[in-house]
Amino acid sequence: MGSEDEKRILCLKADALDEFWRELKDTTQAQSSEIHGLKSVLMEAFAWVEEAKSRTQQLNCPMYVYAEF
Repeated sequence: MGSEDEKRILCLKADALDEFWRELKDTTQAQSSEIHGLKSVLMEAFAWVEEAKSRTQQLNCPMYVYAEF
């Protein structure tokens, strides 16, 4: 069907494609893990911002300040 050189080249290209596929899979998995971690950090930061907003609002509310005494 083909010369020995063509078969060898085809095998080399198949091996290169397989290696590329493994690297792509590893990279995708690593990025997915990183995105998951960043989402967690973002949610925690959002919670801190909301807590800070709530505390600021309480400090500026005369009824809340009066209720503390």
